Amino acid sequence: IRARHAERLAQQTIESLVDVFSVADPFDSSGRTLDAGTVLNVVAKATQQKLDTYPTVQAQLLTAIGTIECNIGHLDVAIAHFERAIELHRTQQSEPAHVIYTLAELASARRDMGDLDGAREAVREARQLSRRKGQERSLATARVLTVQSLLARESGQLDRARETLTQALQIYVAHEGPRSINAADMLSQLADVSLWMDDVEAAERDAVAALDIIGSTLGDTHPLASPVKYRLAEVLYAKSRFDQAAVLIEESLSVMATSVPDTRRTATVLDMFALIRQAQFRFEEAEAISRRALSIIASRHQAEDMDTAHFRTSLASSLLLTRKFIEAEQHLLTALRTYSRAPAHYSPGYAGSAEYILGEVLLAMGRTQEAQQVLHRSIDHLQDSKLPGWRLARSQSALGEVFLRQGKSAEAEPLLVRSYFELKQSTGVNAVTLELARIRLEHLARRDYEATALHVLTKRHESSAQVQDVTFAARSAD
Repeated sequence: IRARHAERLAQQTIESLVDVFSVADPFDSSGRTLDAGTVLNVVAKATQQKLDTYPTVQAQLLTAIGTIECNIGHLDVAIAHFERAIELHRTQQSEPAHVIYTLAELASARRDMGDLDGAREAVREARQLSRRKGQERSLATARVLTVQSLLARESGQLDRARETLTQALQIYVAHEGPRSINAADMLSQLADVSLWMDDVEAAERDAVAALDIIGSTLGDTHPLASPVKYRLAEVLYAKSRFDQAAVLIEESLSVMATSVPDTRRTATVLDMFALIRQAQFRFEEAEAISRRALSIIASRHQAEDMDTAHFRTSLASSLLLTRKFIEAEQHLLTALRTYSRAPAHYSPGYAGSAEYILGEVLLAMGRTQEAQQVLHRSIDHLQDSKLPGWRLARSQSALGEVFLRQGKSAEAEPLLVRSYFELKQSTGVNAVTLELARIRLEHLARRDYEATALHVLTKRHESSAQVQDVTFAARSAD
């Protein structure tokens, strides 16, 4: 009887925690963020007894607390909770669904910490247990499939990512109906995969559907609306609707600022915001935003890892446009050292993208021979990846300018022409990238080798910004 009472109390506590913390973003009624100590105090007061004699119940509570710790950015604490919960479940031979779900949460936390190998191992174990125990259509397995999809995306296996997400969506719909919060999450993530596959129309359809579910169920200002707005902003960015994308990103950040501390999610949204500001030719703002994103990630990671490398690369792309070449080069070399240690399953496209930006930096600094070598490596890496073709085209465009500046017009021309039309016809291309390719074609036509395309673009930006400042000042005076 006491054991059953403890289970009921644990379930009530878990449900209360979910209600209090709104699934993903814990805050109290006054809007103050709750720290981990407060969370543990809530649990202690709710249980009002020691659970050492009820290990299964203790494991369930540890999983619930671990999930909350993840959502407020305390990944190391969360991982410890998940590992202890799994140990307790195994000792007690708990229901398979409990173990599978906790393994999924452990995999997610390890991924966020940058431990991709550890995350994959937890997913493999969960999938094996799911098949062995007949749990392949369970909600716990849907959670595993979601994490598996994220890992597939990071290794460039986009078809696999879409397949696992579709399976997860089907499970959620079967259990909870087509307009559940989990269904909205799957649609949002499918939109992300579609973007990576250059299927922008499918991405917009799924992102709009996801936001409609969240908006009608929870409201547009609910914390769970933030990641869905971010996803739709990504789609609008890919369709060159930059002003609309910026509004959604600012709304997403506003919601996050009132509900959660700075986490990886915050950094990811900021990273997208920096890209939008670049596309709007607001380069100084983009740099400031990129710096903040990297600062958040660096504060959460004790050592350089893939996550940090991604955000270093993003900052370097902003520094390129504000002409801070030496700092950009330093960040890129650090990122590339990290990518060189990447596991075999990690997509070579990440290194290829960093090498492209480094090629642009070296070209801008007049180091054309080094730029040529780096851009050739970038092209090789991108050809081996499954990323959209425009990423390869931008490296080819930069290489074309290298040849142009070396006086090799015959070699430059096919690269510059082909890459420009590839970029112009593709979706998801940064407006700056397309403008650089267009300027290079102008230089080819005029046989103008004096200034780099980047120099011309940034000078035009500076002139435009000065005109805007003068106009604003005149209007203010009036």
